[in-house]
Amino acid sequence: MRDWHLSPVECKNYVVLEAHMEVNKDFDTEKPLELVLSDLEIQHSLHQGEDKPNEGIVRVHVEMKHDQKKNVPYHVRVHLAGNFAIAAAFPAEKKEMFLKTNGASILFGVARELVRDLTSRGPHNQILLPTISFAEVGRKTKQEETKKQTAKP
Repeated sequence: MRDWHLSPVECKNYVVLEAHMEVNKDFDTEKPLELVLSDLEIQHSLHQGEDKPNEGIVRVHVEMKHDQKKNVPYHVRVHLAGNFAIAAAFPAEKKEMFLKTNGASILFGVARELVRDLTSRGPHNQILLPTISFAEVGRKTKQEETKKQTAKP
């Protein structure tokens, strides 16, 4: 018996639009590493055609903020885009949220590996980005929609 099933969201393909890694020449291996989650900027978006409710392009941009005062080994920036589809039978009111949430999660996994791979080729230890969840974004979208519906006169 298998303990998995196909997701209603399918990644048709994805591309790396930008992958940049720069060694911080001022990094001091004798000082503590000053890499914190707040230094990580993550943006994501979903673009859908009005005539294609079962498809969308998701973009994810990940950047480690470039702060000269912090002791970090690398400055990294990656930008990815993916073409996603969702099952036609999936509830219409949840399609946008599922495409955005799952698409961003899939692409962020790719971004994590890309950053790890890029930084592993540098002179300092590799950086593995933290595991994050985009599910809260989906919950906020649903909550905002509920508020809009209940606020109507």
